[in-house]
Amino acid sequence: DNRHYEWAGSILSAELLFGERNLVLLPDSRLVAPPESPLVPSALAALEKSSIVFGYMNETREERLRVLGALKVEADSSISAFCDKPNDNLERFNAFWGCFGFKQKAARSLLNLMMKSIAREPVDLQSLHQSVGSFPLLSYFDLGTWRNLADNAPDMRQEDPRKCPVIPID
Repeated sequence: DNRHYEWAGSILSAELLFGERNLVLLPDSRLVAPPESPLVPSALAALEKSSIVFGYMNETREERLRVLGALKVEADSSISAFCDKPNDNLERFNAFWGCFGFKQKAARSLLNLMMKSIAREPVDLQSLHQSVGSFPLLSYFDLGTWRNLADNAPDMRQEDPRKCPVIPID
């Protein structure tokens, strides 16, 4: 279906299955919430205040922002800017997202905006006319690139498996 582009389009194609509140965890991402703020309760609490929320990590290094979903997180935890893998004006961002959530009423407009950003079209979060909030993540790792896997594989092997959010099935 040409209306559904990239991963955001895949999510939108499941629109009939959305609940009132939804949390999206991409399969190629490994993230950990702070121990004092578990992921799902943090996301649900943020969705009580906002129609759209992002789990984020602070980041200002341009080389990281260029390859991730960049955000501008304000002091009040609201999000004022979003861009998927920005090429320029990187100084306007101070974080990247690792997961996101939305209320059903915001789904279509958010995912359409994300598809535009993935396609390198300019986007404006304020055009959604929805409140956009956030909650912090403790760590994030993108499993979707060979470079990340090659550069970080030794660190991943040395990690205490009891702290790993992946549950072995064999």
